[in-house]
Amino acid sequence: MEIMRSIANRMQHTVIFQQSSWDKVMTSLRLNKTDCIAGIEINDKRLTYFDFTTPYYNRKVVVFVREDNTDIHSIQDLRWQVVTGDRHSFVEKYFTQIGLRSQIRLFQTDSKDTSMRMLQQGTVVAVIAPLEVGLYLAKKHKVNVRILENADPGSPVCIAVIKGNDELLNQIEKALQALKKEGVLDLIITKWRSLDN
Repeated sequence: MEIMRSIANRMQHTVIFQQSSWDKVMTSLRLNKTDCIAGIEINDKRLTYFDFTTPYYNRKVVVFVREDNTDIHSIQDLRWQVVTGDRHSFVEKYFTQIGLRSQIRLFQTDSKDTSMRMLQQGTVVAVIAPLEVGLYLAKKHKVNVRILENADPGSPVCIAVIKGNDELLNQIEKALQALKKEGVLDLIITKWRSLDN
């Protein structure tokens, strides 16, 4: 959000943030009801509908469990358990590759914040989330977590606009590059990463 605010300020635009389930966010942009999506990873399917800025960050998606959960020691222990997290993540694809996806009840929530609250309450046994986001939310909700799976090599994160909206894409890219050149981007990323420690 802070990066997007800085870009909007640089563009002299007002930004309004809307949070929803990931499917609704994607549909909103596809139907041109939203100007852009911040913090989105590029994949082949998304390239069909969206144009992307250059990456500004590299995100790792991991699996979090409660530290006091003595029943879950490996991802194999997630069989027949309820796990929450974003769809189409590296971890979900990894689960499919190793034949585990069909044996896990993957429940999508409206936000990662909701997912972490469910982990705290014991409603789910694990949360799939970006590393920094998960650590931040665990601290916020006072839940001690450990990382169960950390195989993700990382994915580039960008800002997406509806395909063909070159004017908006170029404006965002210009502002993004200016923030990068001035060192503002690194300061924001370093600030939020330091909150995880």
